[in-house]
Amino acid sequence: MIPANHSSGEPPEDSKRNFTDAFICHAHRILLAGYQRLDAKSYSSSEEDEITGDLADQMNEVLSSDPTPWMRSFQVHDQHPVTKRGKSGSDRRVGKRRWKIDLKFVTNSGSGIRHFSWEAKRLGAANAIGKYLGAGGLGCFVNAQYSADCDFGGMIGYAQSGDSGSWYEELAKRIPVVLSPQDFPSDSRFSKHDRPTLGRKIDIIHTVLNFN
Repeated sequence: MIPANHSSGEPPEDSKRNFTDAFICHAHRILLAGYQRLDAKSYSSSEEDEITGDLADQMNEVLSSDPTPWMRSFQVHDQHPVTKRGKSGSDRRVGKRRWKIDLKFVTNSGSGIRHFSWEAKRLGAANAIGKYLGAGGLGCFVNAQYSADCDFGGMIGYAQSGDSGSWYEELAKRIPVVLSPQDFPSDSRFSKHDRPTLGRKIDIIHTVLNFN
């Protein structure tokens, strides 16, 4: 529980930041634990939705089978719909027209940040880094289709050729990235991007998982 600020009823900024950092670490810790339960090589030619569905199932298995108390307040959803109630046309996304977040890590703790969203893309001979960085990948966060209510999100690369190191190198050639902190649970890369429609930036955590 985050301690409340007695004067405003709001959590202090330092506490908010600490809660957010811990929440993001938990999300990536469970992501890796779910991935490690998969037979990764058997997915070397699988479609994105198949990998994502099985990964979500294994992440939830980790959460339900571990007796650690903090895990009981989390769930993972795949293909989570995003409703946008605009006036009409392209500004309105309801029903079958809704965008779908590939993976969403959710807490029902009732305080602080409530969710972390990932967009996933295959990486391989027929799936270059450009798709990962394009409108259907990283662009979903930059254009505020996803995570419009918070300032962070995640990209997952399913490496079906090469390895995570080579794909991180390709990523670094195209956008400025920094290494994850030493205490972060995954060997990820971090980047920051402007969000013109919102007037604020978003932090993106890039994680490449090997599936070959």
